[in-house]
Amino acid sequence: MLKRFSILCFFIISGFYLMLAQASLLKSPSLTYNDSTQYKGLGSNGITQIQPQGDSILWLGTGGGLSRVEKENFRDSVFTYYTGYEKLPKGGISAIETDGSTIWVAAVFDSSTTQGELQTGGGLSYSQDGGQSWTKLAQPIDDKNDDYDIWNGDTVNFSPITTPVQNTTWDIAIDGDQVYIVSWAGGLRRTSDNGQNWQRIPLPEDQEDELIIGQDAVDYEINPLNHQNHMGFSVIAYNDTLWVGTARGVNKGIIKNETIAWTHYSAQRGSGLSGDFVVALHRQKYNGQNVIWAVTLTAGSGEAQGISYTTDEGVTWLSLMDNIRAYEIATAGQDVYVAAKSGLYKLSEDRQHKSKFPAIIDSQTGDQILTDRIYSLHADDEYLWAGTGDGLARLKLDEDAEDQWSIYHESEAVKTDEIYAYPNPFYPRFSNVRNEKGHVRIKFNLSSAGAVWLEVYDFSMNRVYKGSKQQFSKGERYVVWNGRKDNGELVANGTYFCKLTRKTQSGTKSHWTKLMIMK
Repeated sequence: MLKRFSILCFFIISGFYLMLAQASLLKSPSLTYNDSTQYKGLGSNGITQIQPQGDSILWLGTGGGLSRVEKENFRDSVFTYYTGYEKLPKGGISAIETDGSTIWVAAVFDSSTTQGELQTGGGLSYSQDGGQSWTKLAQPIDDKNDDYDIWNGDTVNFSPITTPVQNTTWDIAIDGDQVYIVSWAGGLRRTSDNGQNWQRIPLPEDQEDELIIGQDAVDYEINPLNHQNHMGFSVIAYNDTLWVGTARGVNKGIIKNETIAWTHYSAQRGSGLSGDFVVALHRQKYNGQNVIWAVTLTAGSGEAQGISYTTDEGVTWLSLMDNIRAYEIATAGQDVYVAAKSGLYKLSEDRQHKSKFPAIIDSQTGDQILTDRIYSLHADDEYLWAGTGDGLARLKLDEDAEDQWSIYHESEAVKTDEIYAYPNPFYPRFSNVRNEKGHVRIKFNLSSAGAVWLEVYDFSMNRVYKGSKQQFSKGERYVVWNGRKDNGELVANGTYFCKLTRKTQSGTKSHWTKLMIMK
């Protein structure tokens, strides 16, 4: 059973880790704020979390740690905490939640086990002063004898989770003084004392439609190895209402004193959900209406990956965008945006149609997001923010929205007469994939405007690619290569040498850099 759970867990989060691995860059951060805990710039170009704090700040979860940005002056205001900062959890940031000046974050990393590299909970941290100071908490685990809890006088049996391995926090929600987390093997938990004590919360078993914890008898053990509906992945909380997405559907809980009345919605049981693996939840508030959105993958036959929503508190669910791999949903008023493997979408007002955004290009610099995948979103009245594996993009929402993207990448500064390639190693099947082709940037710095062209040679110094001449203005610039030969064939694994030639007043001058390619 443990092997089955390991494979299932790996299936869901391997894509997340692959993105983080390919998006991270080696860089030389510069200190800011006269503080050794922070540096200027993104933790990495892989951004899987975007969470606002008030009207002016965004917190970003990246593969290289926790980053912060100001909404208006975002190109000059990005900073990141060093990954070794002892007050923050270890690993890539997997979850962020804010409530006023309170911020909670969680992280995840790989650890070596007898079963190979497995995802491990890196713990949580919280700040109550807008990120100026932090308190770190260990990943919640149980003692081996913690095999039951009392709910309203009734005993509920739990399988103790005694390790942080595969006990990884993927979402956080705050409702008043309660903080809720879903931690995959660790299940659903809450704390009212900032993590000094965690209470385990039971969920219905896979085949149950309703359950009142603290009133109904629970004659089974709460155990993610036996019940997919006990494997938590997403959570939202408000006004003593909980919505929890698991590997077996959506659970709506109404909290009253020491009881929680659960209603369980499952695609396999005819709820109308597109699929039962619910990897993200979002609450849309518009014109007094409460709409709950779910991003789903398939957990069984007859299901489809896509998105689903309910406008009547779960009584009925409608499904959209079947067979599109979505990652997250963001809303602003009546507008609904979907981050997906194949790009960024906006739904029509009646939710019956979708339109796909064109390629994201910076309206001022001409810079591009060189990937189709959009992993995270946030929308407000003025801007739409998109986190990708190739940096952060901001769209000004007005009549000319398509022409007003701004892009921020994290990359190493390059001096005149130097070049370098990123990402390096370059994975053509996974790195910055757009239109089914990967892309690598060759970055350089021009002291004056001029023509530049790229050539690529294999280890035997046979030329495999020659690019056309391109005109560039003065400053830091880059050319793009898709890892293919002149005839369109993907090159083999190995070491390659990139030669960038620029035209000068006295002739031409070439610069070289080495690039590792792995398919």
